[in-house]
Amino acid sequence: MKPLYSKLSRRLRWSGFCLALAAALVVAPGAVRAVGGDGIFYSRDSADEGAYFSSQTAFRIPFQTDAGDRRIQEVLLYVSTDFGKKYQKVTTVGPNEKEFRFEARGDGWYWFTVQTRDTDGRYSPPDLNLVQPALKVCVDTKAPTVTMRWLQPRDNMVGVEWEARDENLDPTTLRVDYRAVGGDWIPLPVKQSASGQYTWNPATNNPIEARIQVQDKAHNPAQSITPPSNGGPKNGVSAAPQAGVGAAPTYDGAANGVTMVNTKDIELNFEIADVGSSQVKAVEVWYIQDGRPWTKRPEDAPPKPPYTVKLPAEGRYGLTLIARSGVGLGLPTPKAGDAPQVWVEVDTTKPEVKNLNVEVGGGSGFGTLTVSWSAKDLHMRANPITISYMDAKDGATGTWKIMAASIPNLPDGKFTWRMPTSPDEPLPPQILVRVEAIDQAGNIGSATTPTPVNTDLSIPKARVIGVTGAKAADLDPTR
Repeated sequence: MKPLYSKLSRRLRWSGFCLALAAALVVAPGAVRAVGGDGIFYSRDSADEGAYFSSQTAFRIPFQTDAGDRRIQEVLLYVSTDFGKKYQKVTTVGPNEKEFRFEARGDGWYWFTVQTRDTDGRYSPPDLNLVQPALKVCVDTKAPTVTMRWLQPRDNMVGVEWEARDENLDPTTLRVDYRAVGGDWIPLPVKQSASGQYTWNPATNNPIEARIQVQDKAHNPAQSITPPSNGGPKNGVSAAPQAGVGAAPTYDGAANGVTMVNTKDIELNFEIADVGSSQVKAVEVWYIQDGRPWTKRPEDAPPKPPYTVKLPAEGRYGLTLIARSGVGLGLPTPKAGDAPQVWVEVDTTKPEVKNLNVEVGGGSGFGTLTVSWSAKDLHMRANPITISYMDAKDGATGTWKIMAASIPNLPDGKFTWRMPTSPDEPLPPQILVRVEAIDQAGNIGSATTPTPVNTDLSIPKARVIGVTGAKAADLDPTR
């Protein structure tokens, strides 16, 4: 099959990358520049690698053509504001130009594609409707709207509630911190989500204030700072951290730079650089817990890893190591506002799975098996549910077979399974069903049906299909 477009169209290059069939705009980071000369503020859309976000309405789009090809007479830039349904010509430039200049009329999505005209007056591609644009820019000049307020104090804890609104919000940029009025900001290990709550013990009786900072995908920044509180908790530091008020929060674990573990004994592997002639005398272990002040552990780690740290309870800990030379020199100890070298979340609690119910379908649902459940955990993993079954007659010695794995933990907790009918591996007439939920630390909670589930709902029915009369000899009463 011949190519749809001519070789001429393939010679057009966009910011150093070939324009496939002269239709796909391939943009490298920094290739689209603001008219003022600064690099465009953008981030890629995770769902569309060809999509970008800009905080500015005017920008330049560089391109270049093959210097050895003199057949290109014009390069035309088109834009669509209705997601590719209709394109309008924006500008026409010569092949020796280096860039297009574009100014958006307002916020919204702009899809771009190009067309070339050669010396014979032919356009390539001839039909823009056949083009799938590779450059899509969302112009977003508005900053997110953010609010934050204090929660009602409980026990020894204070708490905040926040909400951030923006069509293009980037939750990964969200930061929440607090400080004693006039002091340094101390980061809080909150879940990066558009809305949420967090409680902690600030370990001070002085007034404090909290702050939220977030950006959208176009890098428009926003922040909100609470008015000073009336003072921290009056009873000192609580025994263990608590996170979340009301609905149980979840954390993104490693996605947020937090290592999840299901034991209080964690092993630290580390390396030490720039060791002098006096060698290393000790490695100090500093930790911060739930926004409290930095604390040095009584015992130091040895100069050679690994080192096991015993943490007192569940919760989130920030850890930093400070090496001391043989003559006592080392980096400054961490202070308020310093980020730890590593965050660790200790979670030894298994997810709770309950309300397990299994129904075998009849009528229109014949041949299906529906499992419903409810499962909750503070740090539930994404798609945490596994459903298995086992032949009821095998009891505790049987083998579980997976019915479904890595499925979402939806609020209604329901999954419908088409029961197998293969004669090679028939489904047992009675089975046990188990639902397992795994959290980010690897803890697994489960629930199993207390009694067997009947998968064979067939009701045998007998009926007479014929009668055969006895032979005359058989009816002879003398015999």
